[in-house]
Amino acid sequence: SVLVAAMDDEDPEVRTRAFGLLVRLYGEGDYTSHYAAQKELKKLATSQHVLAERARTALQEEPVLTWILRNGGLCELDPEAAEISIVTVKLDRTRGVDPLFYRDQLHDYDYVRLSELPELRSLTLENRHALTDEGLRWIARFRNLRALNLSGTHLRGSGLRHLAELPRLEALYLNNCRRFELQHYALLPALSTLEVLHAVASVDGWQNDDLWARSLQGVVSSNAQLVRHGTHQLAEYRGGIGDEQLVHIGK
Repeated sequence: SVLVAAMDDEDPEVRTRAFGLLVRLYGEGDYTSHYAAQKELKKLATSQHVLAERARTALQEEPVLTWILRNGGLCELDPEAAEISIVTVKLDRTRGVDPLFYRDQLHDYDYVRLSELPELRSLTLENRHALTDEGLRWIARFRNLRALNLSGTHLRGSGLRHLAELPRLEALYLNNCRRFELQHYALLPALSTLEVLHAVASVDGWQNDDLWARSLQGVVSSNAQLVRHGTHQLAEYRGGIGDEQLVHIGK
């Protein structure tokens, strides 16, 4: 009904007020209202109506902070910065009663929106199942990124090559990445600034007894100077550490 009023050609005042309400629902409404308003704005934007250009503008002007909150994200500001500066973004799907009930709505290119945050230092994308290895090339645009949490994603590992473009990356979290292929640990040496790597698996994430040892071998053989590797969690999930694993830990 709001869209019908917004397209009213007989009463410009009604049309303007209805369009303003549509934009407000898009920018400030709850989850359901936002996507309903977005759908209607897209209809208007692709029409030949006099408000089509304004609708296209409205769709392009959603502030990045609104976009983050709209997708269930959280932000942290730099307390020492004179101006508002977002340094931490959490777009993980870990909060709520059943955060994985709905299909992941964010895809690779969506993360380009975060390039509007030049001071971004920490990014959490835990359980973002729609993120692909190729999508990490968009993450590589965040040049000040120091910590990246990709735990619970469906990455296979080839996208690590893109992360070599991050000159300040210090911490990488790959916990419970059940589709991660171990040979891609060979890409770690390119992450020359990496200091922290967590690659913990859940109980059903381990396929055979020597997987843990091979995982450690891949990390230790790299040139990355790791200060910790989540080994206490690995020990808990595997139920013990053998002599061969201790050799690699000792290195």
